[in-house]
Amino acid sequence: MGYHPRMGRRTLAALATLWLLSSASVTLQEPAPAPYRLVRGWGALPGGATWGEVPGMAIDAKGKIFAFHRSEPPIVELDRDGKILKMWGEKLFAWPHGIRVDRFGFLWITDGQNRNGLGQQVFKYKLDDAVAEGVAVDTDGNIYVGETVAGTTLTGQPGGHIVRKLAKGK
Repeated sequence: MGYHPRMGRRTLAALATLWLLSSASVTLQEPAPAPYRLVRGWGALPGGATWGEVPGMAIDAKGKIFAFHRSEPPIVELDRDGKILKMWGEKLFAWPHGIRVDRFGFLWITDGQNRNGLGQQVFKYKLDDAVAEGVAVDTDGNIYVGETVAGTTLTGQPGGHIVRKLAKGK
């Protein structure tokens, strides 16, 4: 193979470019530290329970964390260190979907599918200590209201008229 003048120029141009790049002052910056870090064991569930998909999490004004996941029981209350405070809501939801705490301190939970008489509902809970209130409406329009402080469950007709108390607390 003989010498080709164009090949020499290309090689010379490539070498000149490499020399310029290598002699330029390049400062590499360290990447910024990640704003989050993994805390192993945080939120470990007791008694062999496992986490399902977690479509939503919320934090109330006192710093309590609420995780809503697709496994029973679906609502997990945790402190900021990941200690489980309470697990509840078993068999209330067809497909856990969303969870929020509003500016008034109410916990809003949505169920995203309809299955076996459950689902396609929005629940509103009051978060004062162990107080929780929930409302559900069945396919006939009957309304069910639960209050855990008094341990009372009410049932009503469409329009909001209370028909009877299903259970009464202390």
